[in-house]
Amino acid sequence: MRLSTNPLIGRRRELALFTEALRASELPFSLLNVYGPGGVGKTTLLQAFLAHCTREEIPAHFLNVRLIEPTVGSFSQALPSPIIATRRVLILDTIEALSPELDTWLRENYLPQLSLETLVVLSGRSPLSALWRHDMGWSALLMSLPLRNLSHEEARAYLEQRGLTPFWHESALAFTHGHPLALVLVADLYHQRAGSLPQDLSEHPEVAPNVIQALLDNLMQPELGVHARAALEICALLWAATEVNLAQILQDDTADTARLFTWLRSLSFIEAGPRGLVLHEIARECLIADLRWRNPERYELLAGRARTYYIERIWHASDDEQPLLLLDYVFLSHGSQVVRAIFAHNDPQKALAGATGLHGPQDRQALRAMLEHHEGPESAHWLDYWLDVTPEGALLLRAPSPEAETLSGLLYGISLERLSEAQRTEDPAIAAAWQYLEAHAPLRPGERATYFRFWMVQETYQQVSPLQLQLFIEKVRLYRATKNLSFSFFPVADPGAWGGALLYAGLQRLEEADFTVGGKTYAVFGHDWRLVSPTRWLTRLAESEQQLIGNSSLQRQDIPLPLIALSEESFQAAVLLALRVFPQRDALATNPLAQSRLVLPRVNQSASPQERGQVLQARIQEAVATLQATPRRSQLALVLEQTYLHPLGSQEKVAEELGLPSSTYRRYLRAAIVELTQLLWQDETRIFA
Repeated sequence: MRLSTNPLIGRRRELALFTEALRASELPFSLLNVYGPGGVGKTTLLQAFLAHCTREEIPAHFLNVRLIEPTVGSFSQALPSPIIATRRVLILDTIEALSPELDTWLRENYLPQLSLETLVVLSGRSPLSALWRHDMGWSALLMSLPLRNLSHEEARAYLEQRGLTPFWHESALAFTHGHPLALVLVADLYHQRAGSLPQDLSEHPEVAPNVIQALLDNLMQPELGVHARAALEICALLWAATEVNLAQILQDDTADTARLFTWLRSLSFIEAGPRGLVLHEIARECLIADLRWRNPERYELLAGRARTYYIERIWHASDDEQPLLLLDYVFLSHGSQVVRAIFAHNDPQKALAGATGLHGPQDRQALRAMLEHHEGPESAHWLDYWLDVTPEGALLLRAPSPEAETLSGLLYGISLERLSEAQRTEDPAIAAAWQYLEAHAPLRPGERATYFRFWMVQETYQQVSPLQLQLFIEKVRLYRATKNLSFSFFPVADPGAWGGALLYAGLQRLEEADFTVGGKTYAVFGHDWRLVSPTRWLTRLAESEQQLIGNSSLQRQDIPLPLIALSEESFQAAVLLALRVFPQRDALATNPLAQSRLVLPRVNQSASPQERGQVLQARIQEAVATLQATPRRSQLALVLEQTYLHPLGSQEKVAEELGLPSSTYRRYLRAAIVELTQLLWQDETRIFA
């Protein structure tokens, strides 16, 4: 992990918790769970943890879960030996990418083997599941560390460190609510504008509920320059930008690509990774969504150039280079919901291992067990049949482990033109496919047809999972390697789950080729490569993204609102502000609480600001009702009701109506606001099972 060159701003309490635990003669806890929304500074804090370990000469091991093949074998190789007994630290980042099986393996197999001198840090967007928190063994060893926005003091310190003059501090704080990534963008924007901030942001923060999007909008102003603007847009399109692909897609001889690359690298929300420059994921999503909405023709121009660049490289690449290039190509379509669902939680390097053929009788036994488990004994029978006839058609995904490789997936392709007439009629799947070919797309001499008779992942069968990406890569490699490929068939057990993705991929639904095995009917999709070649198919794969998204329906509101994780200080101020404008839903809609955990889990992503304001109203009313239900606090609830929820007028009039002296009323009101705020804060910070 590359350590940040910038000092950590804020997080004194969090860093002290970590350092004091390491100084203790006995670790006060063995498992530290750091969690918070995207852009809140989790990785920066982990970098500070690592830096402390380096200074104190404490061995530390860091793993980004997204960058590891999601198998027990790969994790076993990447993780340190559990038998080391000296004081050390193990940090796992982006644990939301863990599959349920890996989560269970860590919790029940690997971590219990670690010595009591090992401090484990698990970091992700959400708290650990109830399986961890309610486990009798882990609950006693677990310390939860939620990260929220920076306090005003911490945020000011960051702005000072970045060189913003005090004149701009209040407007920057009001606009960002202390969100770390937003503060980074504000500072970048300030320096880009030679020491100022846009007046529309500083004077009207309520006009931009999505702070990150608004700041990126300002970073992309015309004064940025045509070449710099294009470079940032291209960087958002690609998984990783280099000088080479930047120049090829920019296609402008007047642009200084080396200077542009250096400028991109200087931006605080771009990281230099092993394969090039990578945008922060929130910044990428906002930039892409904005470009599609603002200038769809330009988006398609840049995306088309990127497709052309990668297609040319794919078809001329070596076998070793091709898998990663294919993944880079697929990433160009990451805006499609279908593609996102298929390739969620994947890093390009996860699918590089490739598949292998059968290694011996043990592979056959393992494959049969896999088929019997997922599809039943009749499917296992047909697997045995085809292994006897065409064993070379089996491509196996393997998960390495210290003991032995285990099978993690299967892709079985059968060349129909090579089969005898009898072999084409034995298996109902192949028989239906051959009948379809003869009736609708007969093969000519020398042409070939492939049937992917079996495809599955050991743990998840045909469900969307990270390993499905590797199966996709293997299919594309086969399309490229098979000379005169004319037709391919692809059966699915659940067409409802895969229909959209396969239609997106250019396959047609072939109902005449459906078949039944073991009482289960499989839906079949197919593609005629004589009509659309593999090269043209790859191009259409990305072009059809626009049809799936639909430019005409894409609105700026479609950009997901980020969760605002206010500091406790800012949360208290927001509650007081919400009470003062309680009857006004439009005003409540612009309150930062409308983007907090109090509200967002209760509304749809497409909810209007007014709907969020209505939910915030309801949450406050529920909290007041909770106070009302407690005899000791019912008087406080009445004070809130008549002062804010259903105001009777001035505070003097409310005191008179309640029959309270002014000093007593004010004391009750202060206490009521404190009690209400504490109730709402408990809901905001509660970990739900």
